[in-house]
Order: sequence, then C-alpha cells, then structure tokens
Amino acid sequence: MERSKNPDVSLDRLREYQRVLEGISRIGPEAMPPDRLLHHVAAQVSRVTHIGHVKIMRHRPEKGDLLIEGGVGWKAGVVGNATLSIDHRSPAGRAFQTGVPVLIQTASDSREFRIPDLLRDHGIVSLLNVPVMINGMTWGILEVDSTTPTSFDEWDVGFLSTLANIMGTSLALHEAQQKTTEEQAQRERDKALSNIVVRELQHRIKNNLQIIIAFLSLKVRESSSEVREKLDPVIGRVQAIALAHDLLSIG
Repeated sequence: MERSKNPDVSLDRLREYQRVLEGISRIGPEAMPPDRLLHHVAAQVSRVTHIGHVKIMRHRPEKGDLLIEGGVGWKAGVVGNATLSIDHRSPAGRAFQTGVPVLIQTASDSREFRIPDLLRDHGIVSLLNVPVMINGMTWGILEVDSTTPTSFDEWDVGFLSTLANIMGTSLALHEAQQKTTEEQAQRERDKALSNIVVRELQHRIKNNLQIIIAFLSLKVRESSSEVREKLDPVIGRVQAIALAHDLLSIG
C-alpha cells in the first residue's frame, strides 16, 4: 500500500493522526486500566492507518521475551499468549535493543531480519515497530503489520513513536498510582496490626495487675495485722496503677 502523495489526502491522514494522539493523551490512568488501554490504542492505530494487524508487546525480564498483551486482527489465542524473541535479528527485538523504530517494507526480501513464524502465519508483508519507553527504559513494542506491501513514511513513524510515548506515560502513571495505593494499603494493614498488638498488650497488663491485686489481697487475709498494715498501701498503689492504665487505654 503506497502512502498517497495527494496533499489533501496526506493532510487528512495527519489530521486523523493528530485526533488519535489528542484522544489518547486525554485518557488518564483512572479512566482506563492498562489492559483496556492497550486494546484501545491498538484499535485506534488500526483504524487510522488502515492496517488490520496491530500488536503491543510487553518485555518480560524474567522470561527474556516480548509477550503480546494487546492487539487487533490476530487469530484467537494470540493476544495474551504468543511471544516474540528479543534477539537482534528479530524486528521487534532490534527495536527493543536499540530503542529506535524498525520498519520492513517487504518481509520476503529481508536478509537482515528473521521474520517470526507468527507473522508468516498471518501473511504479514510489511511492518513497522516502535519502542514504548517508561522512565527511560524500554517497556515494550508497538507494532503495525500489513498483509499488503506498505511504504511507511516519516509521518507513520512519527505518529507511532509519539503515540508510544503517550501510552508509556499513561502506563507509568498507572504504575505509580498502583504503587501508592499498595503502599497506603500496607500502611493501613500495619496500623491495624499495631492496634491489635497494643490491645493485646493492654489486655495482658490489665490481667497481670489484677492477678497481683488478687495475690496481695489473699496475703492480707492470711497475714497478721502488722503485715496487713504494710500490704494495704501496696494494694492501693497497684489499684491506682490499674485505674490509670484503664484510663490511658480508653480510645
């Protein structure tokens, strides 16, 4: 598919690109969770580029691959399960490693890259992918895959790169908010645990004071008057401590 050289058609395409960028930039992390955002971005890219296959891949450091987490146009079971490698001969892997866009006009003629079986199975002929960055690190890849020969131009590259940056910012904000929420939840759990420990400690202290008072009271009954005279003030002091403890424990 050749990009039209007609100025009016090209201008319409750029306007569509601008509208998509403005729309995505208005979507906050509260309004759309990551999974829905990825699908929404893929659908919008497919609509304005008129390319049927779009995918968004997330890098998994623990697996050393790129997992397709969002996309449109793919066979059932691809999104959420299929992976691509990040080696230098993989188009997506090259973009991931270098942090710059990679485009292939005709996959069958490419000697520099190894075209993944997933793309061959879907009849992909041309592709363009751009890195998605978060906090200076490559989070993943946004890629468009065409089943017809497509000559991608600088406007396509600029559009996808800008969109990837906007999406990365939104993902970073969502991640930050999730972290804040989790930290707040952890503080609440710590506070609740602390309250339980304090209440348990207060209960134990109260019981111990009551045991001491009961023990001293028993000794008073068993002792001579001389001993009782010495123990009564002690019992009074312990009772005063118990009363003060009760007052301090309120609330």
